[in-house]
Order: sequence, then C-alpha cells, then structure tokens
Amino acid sequence: MGADGIHLTSQWLSDLNERPLSRSYLIGVSCHNANDLAKAAELELDFAVLSPVLPTISHPNAQPLGWREFAELTKAANLPVYALGGMRREMVDMAQGHGAQGVAGIRGLWVV
Repeated sequence: MGADGIHLTSQWLSDLNERPLSRSYLIGVSCHNANDLAKAAELELDFAVLSPVLPTISHPNAQPLGWREFAELTKAANLPVYALGGMRREMVDMAQGHGAQGVAGIRGLWVV
C-alpha cells in the first residue's frame, strides 16, 4: 500500500502477543487506561493516543480522564503519548505540560 505504518484500536492491541510489523513501520495505538499503555510499551509500539482526555462529541458516553489522570498515566508510560478527546489547536501547550507529545483529533484541529 505504500504506508509508513498503521494505527491499531485498543481491541486489536488486546489480541496481540507481539509487534505485528517490523520496526521499519510505525505503529500507533489507541489506549484508554494504564493496562493498554503498558501492553503497547511491552510490544514496543511507537506511540499511543490516550483518550478521552476531555468530553467529546464522538464518544458522548465515555468518561473523560481529565488532565490530572492523563498526566499520571503518561508519566508511567514507556512510549510517546498524544492527548485525544476534546482537543483543539490551542491545547498543545496544556497537553505537553501534562506529559503529552502533542494532541490528536479531527473536529478541533481540522475543518470537517
């Protein structure tokens, strides 16, 4: 396909026992808790998006982590983590101040 990598859901992550592609490909994963982040690090994945940090339209019934819990989870993570869920461009500094590499999202970052 010519891709540089893939992004896995947390469900796919739970089904894995080893890194699914060689290190020549980037592998990102959606994480929602400490167990997900630990498994992503154990499998030597390249980065995680941790969500939802704040309330988000795309997952209205999900319980947001909030910045404090996000920071605690990110501090314990052994891979780069991006904040996801309710993010906007102006939140990059806030996210990085809580241990994130940056922010990820759609609605708050792009005109859709």
